[in-house]
Amino acid sequence: MLSERRINQISIGVTVLFHALLLSIPLSENLLELKQRKLLEVPVNFEMKEIVVEKTEPPVEEKVEKAVAPKKAISEVEEPKKMLPGDRKQAEVVTSALPFYPKEPINHGYEGTIAVKATIDENGKLLTATITKSTGHKVLDDIFIKTLYSAYLFKPKRMYGNNEQDSITITYRFEL
Repeated sequence: MLSERRINQISIGVTVLFHALLLSIPLSENLLELKQRKLLEVPVNFEMKEIVVEKTEPPVEEKVEKAVAPKKAISEVEEPKKMLPGDRKQAEVVTSALPFYPKEPINHGYEGTIAVKATIDENGKLLTATITKSTGHKVLDDIFIKTLYSAYLFKPKRMYGNNEQDSITITYRFEL
């Protein structure tokens, strides 16, 4: 059996022989005649013409003078303030906690969602907590309010580098 190297040598030899045969075949007469014939020179006329386009004036509209407020000097124009790094559009909850689910509401199967409007002062302290949507069970509502005051921490609203008082809505779902 032939080795792979020997097969490669034979294939290269056959390729070289095939190309030599192709080059030795005389070209057809038509191709030889084209080579021998000189290409005809074709004269080309090239002229540059200047094209002038006239602009027409737009129709003139009658100008009506309107009362215009005096323009402010550049220094008087107020630029919109940009948010600074660390600014917050509203107060944020930093730390939250799960409220204690008492045994009595568990035994009775009390569930529900509570929504509380919390007012946060400039220092991030919870000022007021007002129930906007009750769970329907006073026990669960009271427990969540106690959890808000005792375990939640907040970041105050911060605009243009200054802390501000803000109100946010916090919701929690009691489910078994």
